[in-house]
Amino acid sequence: MIGARTFSNVTRTFTSHVVEDGSYLGIALVVVLVGFAITERRRSGTWALLAFVVVASIMALGPVLHVRGRTSFALPGSWLVKAPLIGNATPDRFPMYTSLAVAVIAAVWVARARGPYGWVRWAPVLLGAVMLLPYIDGSSWYPYDRTPAFFTDGTSASVLTPDENVFVITETNGEEMLWQSAADFAFRMPEGYIGPIPDPYRRTRMSKGLGVEDAHPFEPSSTELSMWLQKNDVTAVVIGDLARKKFERVVYDAGFRQVYEGDGVSVWRMASPSTAAGTG
Repeated sequence: MIGARTFSNVTRTFTSHVVEDGSYLGIALVVVLVGFAITERRRSGTWALLAFVVVASIMALGPVLHVRGRTSFALPGSWLVKAPLIGNATPDRFPMYTSLAVAVIAAVWVARARGPYGWVRWAPVLLGAVMLLPYIDGSSWYPYDRTPAFFTDGTSASVLTPDENVFVITETNGEEMLWQSAADFAFRMPEGYIGPIPDPYRRTRMSKGLGVEDAHPFEPSSTELSMWLQKNDVTAVVIGDLARKKFERVVYDAGFRQVYEGDGVSVWRMASPSTAAGTG
């Protein structure tokens, strides 16, 4: 909330998406950590808490250090990749543990405040809490439900055949999961935004689908798209109106022709050889 998008030119290069990035502490809480280390340095528990914060923070950086989106050098997190069970942990979840430790440190520090200057400890703690308030007016925190009426009013059932394998292209990657749910799962999809991709599909760029606002956007060639659709037995492509401008051409070049338009989407099917030749 404080500063809003002032440093967006820096944060936009972060490898973690904003809704997954819980690692921010703020200068005030860093001051709390320093003050805690100085005033409570004679207590053994002090260094155990601080060590936990340091270890968890380093692990939160992942196996490789990224500075403004660019890879730098390997970190201790690279050891976890080969470890059983914990090797599947997502680094940007580790800040949750860091935050827990910082909260304990702040609570202990203010609880031990004594004398007329005890308020000095409360000041950075309260300021740090205020600095953590999110800019909740930003749509990144709660994307609006933009499910087209095509899926909510039952129109999809009259255009798509039951259990048909449909590739859905949206503005924001992941919306296709909600659209399929709104249609009561009447059709199948060759992909879905489920987070980490299983190893057999990780090298396929299309495995996370297509979206205008994808964190790592790319535009496949018509050949790449056509081969992927055929390999996954896709018989229909649905493009949301907000994504049509970007992806309509490549879908057309892949051999698909529009068979329906309305209710926020357009539906495309593979053209017959004669149709493709006549409209190419």
